[in-house]
Amino acid sequence: MSMAEMARLSLGPGRCIAQVSAIGFDLAAVEISRYLLHGATLVLRDLEDPFDHLHDVHTIMTTPSFIAACSPDVVLELRTLVLGGVSIPQALADAWAHKQLFIYSPSECGPFSTPIQLQQGDKVTIGRRLPHVDVYILDHHQCPMADGYWNRSATPARKAFMPNPFRTEQEKIMYCMVTWTTIRGFRIELAEVEKAVRQADKAISNTAVIVADQLRIVAFMTPDDVDLGALLQALCPLLPSYVRPTNIILVPELPQSASMKVDRIALQTLAVSITPGQGELPETPTEKIIAKIWRELLQLPDERRTRRDDDFMGIGGYSVPAIKAARQILKPLRQNIPLMLIICQTALSDVPRTIDRFQAPEEPSARCPSPSAGPSAILRPFRGQSATARW
Repeated sequence: MSMAEMARLSLGPGRCIAQVSAIGFDLAAVEISRYLLHGATLVLRDLEDPFDHLHDVHTIMTTPSFIAACSPDVVLELRTLVLGGVSIPQALADAWAHKQLFIYSPSECGPFSTPIQLQQGDKVTIGRRLPHVDVYILDHHQCPMADGYWNRSATPARKAFMPNPFRTEQEKIMYCMVTWTTIRGFRIELAEVEKAVRQADKAISNTAVIVADQLRIVAFMTPDDVDLGALLQALCPLLPSYVRPTNIILVPELPQSASMKVDRIALQTLAVSITPGQGELPETPTEKIIAKIWRELLQLPDERRTRRDDDFMGIGGYSVPAIKAARQILKPLRQNIPLMLIICQTALSDVPRTIDRFQAPEEPSARCPSPSAGPSAILRPFRGQSATARW
């Protein structure tokens, strides 16, 4: 980061910067070293509540997915917000655009190379390059994009390609076109998930992976006699946790469209139908409150009724909404219950029991399941077998 950019972000003595990123994330190097070298104060996050330290900071650098779980009303001292790493919804940009300095770019390095400074009412774009930065479009061989079409030399290139997408008019800037799927704030290539599934079990003859409800990764595969437990275990070293399928459905054959390709629209319908139709509904007032909070946070469809045996991660949850859900659950209780104690309980029926069991702060806290225990699977009949993975 150049001195000019540091000055633009007003990073220096007297400024409090939020430490948000995990230590293994590349942005952590910027938070820890660059800020301190310029005299700013780094405010460390609470391991149990990653939002608690944001109240008094002046600058936050993070992803749109993280900031979406935080309300602008609780960061009253915030003056500079820098977002990158994933595309930002227009509604989220509008909610935070009133801050003094709001910088955004869809890529990880974009805020320091091709940023856009968003103000109230601005439309989200990919930004424009900084004066000291050159932008090139390259393939995986580090070669630039060719002019024209492959084997169609007669077609003039000027009809398909603009000479420079970074024009002077703001409304003419090219918008971000991402072919990857974004789920839970992560960019995911579904073809890579399908490849890993086939690699995990050589007996799998065909597979298709879709995103259902904009929250769940659902993998369909044939034949319908695959060992689901062994498959879940084999996927652990092949895929990071956020990419592993939430549901695995074994079917005799994948539906096909009229063009003899996998009918992914039909798979979307099947993905909705795997939601368990039986099971006890929330009974106690506490269970009903928790179910309501989960439904609102995960934006579950109306036909998807939350049940006592539901697992937060199994119905589309992940770490950031889990923290937000725990905060909302504990807020009306007005008790000194550790936040992590609630986060670790992912089954709906377990949360009220955990709250009732908690007597005093000195009692031993509940621990999260050990990662060495591996994933668990809930098997349910569905034209074969299905599994809901708890990673």
